[in-house]
Amino acid sequence: MSLQKTFSQNTFFIGNKSYLCTQTYTLGVEPFFDRNKVEINFIKDGEKGMIAFTISNSYSPYARVKNNLLLYLDNNQVITCVDRKKFDVVNDSATTLYYLTKDEVSKLKKSNISTIRYTFGDDYGVSISRSVSNLDEESYFGIIERIDFPSELSEFYK
Repeated sequence: MSLQKTFSQNTFFIGNKSYLCTQTYTLGVEPFFDRNKVEINFIKDGEKGMIAFTISNSYSPYARVKNNLLLYLDNNQVITCVDRKKFDVVNDSATTLYYLTKDEVSKLKKSNISTIRYTFGDDYGVSISRSVSNLDEESYFGIIERIDFPSELSEFYK
């Protein structure tokens, strides 16, 4: 008997565009308090890679993730994703798209994401720096296991 690994590709919608994407990965879950909850999807746009970074903006309808997104890897490298002001806000969720170069995708296939640092704010002066970590965590809902991004992304970006 042979085992086959299946990989499901999802579709990500932002504005009037759709993209092939990974499943949604959730980081920073705190029971009953989703202030630090972050959802990310990795996206294919032809030859380009992207990260869709989504947060709740229920505190302010104009808030979103803005400025550069920093991906701290286990091997001590840092990937800086530049804010190109590609974002959408729908149903109390704000999503910002960040492009990844081929070299950056290659780095993500080789070393796991340890921490992501981002800035949450609006265009009227509010700007708050936050970070979420990719760690095994114990929560009210049980153990939240660390996500193995290199394994996931090696399958997705073949």
